Amino acid sequence: VYKRQVVWLKTDIQSIFKPYFNFKNSFRMKRFTIILAALFCFLFSDSNVFAQNLAKGKTVRQSTTGYGGLASKAVDGNTNGDYRKGSVTHTARGDRNQWWEVDLGGVYDIGTIKIFNRTDCCMDRLKDIYILVSENPIMATDWQSHPISDYYAYHEDFKVGQANPIVHNKNARGRYVRIFRQAGAPLSLAEVEIYAGKRTPTPVPT
Repeated sequence: VYKRQVVWLKTDIQSIFKPYFNFKNSFRMKRFTIILAALFCFLFSDSNVFAQNLAKGKTVRQSTTGYGGLASKAVDGNTNGDYRKGSVTHTARGDRNQWWEVDLGGVYDIGTIKIFNRTDCCMDRLKDIYILVSENPIMATDWQSHPISDYYAYHEDFKVGQANPIVHNKNARGRYVRIFRQAGAPLSLAEVEIYAGKRTPTPVPT
C-alpha cells in the first residue's frame, strides 16, 4: 500500500508540473520562471522592507566622540560588543546628556528597535535610556526639552545580566531615531538595528 501511495504521489506531481517543464511549451516555461524569480527576490532581497535593517549603513551622529568610538560603528552590521574588536561607539566623558542618532533617510512605520550593548565592560551604561523617534530633525539636547507631540518617547532600563540586545517592540513613525542617556557616564552602543512595522499608533510617552 505504501509503495502504491508513493507512486501515485510521484505521478500526480509530475502531471501538475509537466506542462511547465515541457520545453516545447516555451511560453508557459517562461511565465513560470518569471513568477518564481519574482517570489525569490521578494523573500530574500532588501526590497522586503519588513526583513530589512533600516539603520544599517545610514547617516549617524552623536553628542561627542571619545576613544575612537565613532557613531558609525553602531550601524556597520557588526553586533560584537567587545570594544577591542573595533565596532562599538563611545561618547566623550564629561557631557551630562549623551546621545546617539540615526537618520533613516525617509519616514517609516517602525516596529522593532534592537539595541546591542557593549559586553567587555560597562554594560550598566545603558541603564535609564530614552528612545526618541521623530519625522523631523530632533533639536533637543535632552529628552525632555522638545515638544512631546513632535516625537515618540520611550524609556528603557537595561539591567546587568539582561539578555542582549534590548528589543523594543512599541511601534512608532519617523525618520530620526535618537538614544539618550541622562547620566554622566559615556554612551556606548555595539549596534542598533531598526525594522519596519505594519501600523502606527498615536504617540504616547511611557
